[in-house]
Amino acid sequence: MVPGFFNAISKLDCNENDLASCADTVSICLSKGLGSPAGSVLLLPKALEAKARRWRKMLGGGMRQAGVIAAAGIYALENNVKRLKEDQERAEFLAKELNKYTNGSSDQKLIQNTNMVFFTPKETDSQKLLSFLSNKGIIINEPLPSTRMVMHLDISDNDLNYVVNSFDEYYNQ
Repeated sequence: MVPGFFNAISKLDCNENDLASCADTVSICLSKGLGSPAGSVLLLPKALEAKARRWRKMLGGGMRQAGVIAAAGIYALENNVKRLKEDQERAEFLAKELNKYTNGSSDQKLIQNTNMVFFTPKETDSQKLLSFLSNKGIIINEPLPSTRMVMHLDISDNDLNYVVNSFDEYYNQ
């Protein structure tokens, strides 16, 4: 899974130009980690603009009266890029805590990628873990074989501790 543009910049500790200089175009999702309700921005050379607009229309990407969504996107860019490091720190913490349940075995994997943690429980634990967490109000996707947990601006330290404590409770029962 490729991290978002600004998550990559934050993780690599570089600036936007350093990362974007190796590409002709850059697409930035304004939702997810940045917290906008919807929207993406496409950065590209002027020579590609007409072609990009044509493809957007052909694929149904146009929107009318999008000012409110644009305002949310501007807010996200101006206020939420700086805080992505917090998501990455929470993901590192979650990965460290869940690592104790992988036991170093090859059938249990844990991968932490910027603000995402991919956890692969033992096959025999998948459904039981899913049900246990669901009963605690924690909804994860069915591990097939892994489940992806994403830290974002709506996840507080209290939320994270609740999730970690719930995993601890499941594995220590």
